[in-house]
Amino acid sequence: MIRRPPRSTQSRSSAASDVYKRQPLDLRTSTVKQITSIPTISYDLAVRIKKSIKQNPDIKFLEIKDSLFLSQDIFKLLELTTFLSDNNEKKEKKNIKLDVRTRYIPLINKIKGFEDGKYLGSPFYSYFRSRVNYNDSRAGILLTKDIGEKNLTEFIAGYLKFKTLGFDITLGDYTIHSGMGNILWNQYSFGKGAETIYPAVSFISNTNSYLSSSETNFFRGISIGFDLNLSNYLNFKNSVWLSSRNLSGTLDISKDTITSVYDDGLFRTETEIQKKNNLSEKILGFKAELNGRNFILGLSGLFFNYDKFINSQSRAVFYGKNGYLGSLFYLFNIGEARFAGEFSLDNNGKLALRSAFNKSYDNFEFALNIRYFDDSFRSPFGFNFGDSPEVNNETGIYTGLKWKLSKSIIISSYFDFFKTLARTFFIPYFKHGQDFFIQSDWNIDTDSYLRFRFNYESKTDNITDNNGIRNYIQKAKYYSRIEYQRKLSNTFQIRLRSDFSFIHFVNIKPDEIGYASSLEINYKPFPALLIQGRITKFDTDSYESAIWQFESPVPGYMYSQVLYEHGWRAYVGFRYQIFKSFNLAMRFSITSKSNKNYLGSGLNQIVGNQDKKFFLQISLNI
Repeated sequence: MIRRPPRSTQSRSSAASDVYKRQPLDLRTSTVKQITSIPTISYDLAVRIKKSIKQNPDIKFLEIKDSLFLSQDIFKLLELTTFLSDNNEKKEKKNIKLDVRTRYIPLINKIKGFEDGKYLGSPFYSYFRSRVNYNDSRAGILLTKDIGEKNLTEFIAGYLKFKTLGFDITLGDYTIHSGMGNILWNQYSFGKGAETIYPAVSFISNTNSYLSSSETNFFRGISIGFDLNLSNYLNFKNSVWLSSRNLSGTLDISKDTITSVYDDGLFRTETEIQKKNNLSEKILGFKAELNGRNFILGLSGLFFNYDKFINSQSRAVFYGKNGYLGSLFYLFNIGEARFAGEFSLDNNGKLALRSAFNKSYDNFEFALNIRYFDDSFRSPFGFNFGDSPEVNNETGIYTGLKWKLSKSIIISSYFDFFKTLARTFFIPYFKHGQDFFIQSDWNIDTDSYLRFRFNYESKTDNITDNNGIRNYIQKAKYYSRIEYQRKLSNTFQIRLRSDFSFIHFVNIKPDEIGYASSLEINYKPFPALLIQGRITKFDTDSYESAIWQFESPVPGYMYSQVLYEHGWRAYVGFRYQIFKSFNLAMRFSITSKSNKNYLGSGLNQIVGNQDKKFFLQISLNI
């Protein structure tokens, strides 16, 4: 999954999907549009889920997974965010729902920022979020501060969403998704990985309220949506929105220009605070779609206006003072085949083009994704399913497949070939590479599964040898994993996992290896209590050969933990539900490295050889 460690390491997709963990969607009664509002669930997948339910009204949740060849990651996401009601069951709908969540993370370690007096605020992270739903109306507010920041309200987000006179109106903070994501997307979406089909043909069109602690890539203002039914099978969907936000960046006072846009969302030091709210952004956007039974045709556009000229070398941000982005997109479903694409232009005539094809057979699926992005195309709200998440300076061809060898074995694989159209920031000429992935998932029985994974990637990189000379080579990475999970009883489950990495530097410097082995335990002595623990031993030559592990210490908070050099990591935690409405979650983790006096670098450098963290979260749902 594409991930950016934000101000609290919570990704936007985790925050958005958490909405549905508390208020899961019924796949039987939800519309395709509602299902695609779950992060990483594409239009194509939502259509196929609804089709499966329509063809077999008595279908079970696990049967959906088997019939659609869903990966373990996608299936887990659906399990957390949706449910499948009984075909004949009629449930009484609650008119009002309220949920409140607070999170507290104290600083346990001694870090350089506080020891040197650079961090001006308090040594803890705080988070408060409240949401209320009343019939078709929704409202929410979020207050957060990071470790080292001064104010409990350092970042505030909120929204009010309601329907009136046929209009869907959102006031406050929201995100817009459109087409395949050239100009409007959620950057925290599935990238290349175990799910080899659906991300390649992702096509989503919706407006979501925004309540994440990440301070980037959202709109603030008003959004209005309305539908016009032209016939029983033809619908015209429209959205317009106006956004006005203050952004942060480095200001060149002499020229009154912004030399870099600051999107870390951390304001702990005088230098960081000086960057705050230096730039005013105003955006007018629109989206129009013609929806038929088997097709979608649409166009979208954004008009940007800033109060200062942005002169940043980063291709992930807008360049200039004003301009626009426009897109045409389409989706066609023809039997079991799907065709999707998007064509986009900016005000300088730079092009972004993406086209995808997906075909499903009884036991086999195939996907093809072709992309071309001009080197100077800039799309602040777009997302690239490729080598880089930025929608520029890349062309490539991706092919993905899934093969159901038997009822219990699924093979997933992809191959991606890519290259840049111009030099990059670190490579002074064209960069190219290839990426190959294969994984087998074997459900041995109802209580256990075995997974094998292999990944090979070769691409141009900038390497400094032992003599201090810079070299440009095709660095090769080999990565493998073996994972076994077993349900020993109704209350006890274990997972064993080993990861291996090998980095080949083409004789420029010594090759590197890395490994990590872990044991994970989940114990549920009774339905309201879950106890979790994991211990990992790791040893890598450097950060280059690091191993990454996904973790979710408390509900709604997710990140990838990097393990490198020599040491071990362990955590223990529990989640306890009281009276069906009160939830308590706690976790303590520790990472220890051998022969180290300091961990990390910069102002976050830890004094000592251990990194300790404690999480406390309380949730109330009424």
